[in-house]
Amino acid sequence: MKASFLSTAVLSLLSVSTSVLARSSVYMVSETAKMTAQCHHSEVSFNSFSLVMSHLMNTLDTHPIMQLQDSYKQQALDGAQAVWNGHQQWFSNEENDLFKPKLQGNLFITVAGVQNAEVLLPDYNPAFYVTDNTAEDYAALAEDIALNTQERSGHGFVMHAYTLPKTIEEASEIVSSFKQNYPGVDASVFDMTLEADNAFITEMEQSRDAMKIFTTAKEGSEQRGTDFVSIKMTGLQTLLHAYGANSDKYIQGQHAVRLLLEENLIPTFQKAYLNNKEGVLATVVLSPAIANRFNKRDLPDTDATCYTTLSDCEEGTGDCSGHGLCGIVSDSCYACQCKASFLGESCEFVDSTSDFQLLFWTGVSLIILTSGVLVFIYNSGNIDNGGILMGTQSLPKQD
Repeated sequence: MKASFLSTAVLSLLSVSTSVLARSSVYMVSETAKMTAQCHHSEVSFNSFSLVMSHLMNTLDTHPIMQLQDSYKQQALDGAQAVWNGHQQWFSNEENDLFKPKLQGNLFITVAGVQNAEVLLPDYNPAFYVTDNTAEDYAALAEDIALNTQERSGHGFVMHAYTLPKTIEEASEIVSSFKQNYPGVDASVFDMTLEADNAFITEMEQSRDAMKIFTTAKEGSEQRGTDFVSIKMTGLQTLLHAYGANSDKYIQGQHAVRLLLEENLIPTFQKAYLNNKEGVLATVVLSPAIANRFNKRDLPDTDATCYTTLSDCEEGTGDCSGHGLCGIVSDSCYACQCKASFLGESCEFVDSTSDFQLLFWTGVSLIILTSGVLVFIYNSGNIDNGGILMGTQSLPKQD
């Protein structure tokens, strides 16, 4: 019993130094299966998710995983099959073979900087979760699929959309359009002269423009192939880094993104396929804020170097030496927020305290374990046999 207790204590102490990484929520929305009912949600690797997307778009043979060793490849394939086993909950297609094409059109949206996925898509449930929490990985996957789909068949419409900030001269027109498209959002909290606000508002409007371009091209085309439209959204993450999750700008930004997804992008894409809604799917990946990958630290000292804009901070610190992110710490003050193992105004110093804590508690755990074993041995010897530990004995031989 003592040994069991001590083992549990050691595991508990060691678990203090571990952490659970955030995961991305993946929503698969179709006209025939809107995923509104509660169900068991699988958690798969990024490789398995990318395989599912490649299968849906019939680009499996170009997937890099197919070139890896059989054991690693099989693990990813098993995860992909586990996702597909529950596809009836989010995609009611009669074709059960994972390796056969099924889609007429796929809208692939990645949204970075999501604190709470339920706020953005409250009327839907995730189809599954992916252990990768980096939005850039999903955007890169979408770009690869777009290129492979375009090379595979010239009969479908393929578009990989991204946005560029507008100049101040164009700001008034953009803001006017934003207010008209999102009357329930308090647009007065945004200032187009600020970099983060400009990037967010511009992205929202250009995302709508991208969908309009697709639907216009679809209406005037008689091509019959699989369409793939991907939209990368990072504006919400920009607001989060600049102002924080509790700021009015981030809260209003969440509301605007929800309206964009539910009232424009998803339904507009679905309406483009009046004759075959069963083969239309919207894949929405909501990735957590990158800040979740960093330990919560005290804000930098007031004596630390402050930058007036986000871009000045990133340029002045070399993107925090690659060991953190620039964010707002007070009014008109941007500074680095470092990863758990780095310190300094530019996150240039290694913080060894976490390693020391791990070594210290591991040492304490080993001392406790060793002491417990010695006590156990001592008490085991304190019995009627005179304190001598005896091995197994055989009976004397009888003549």
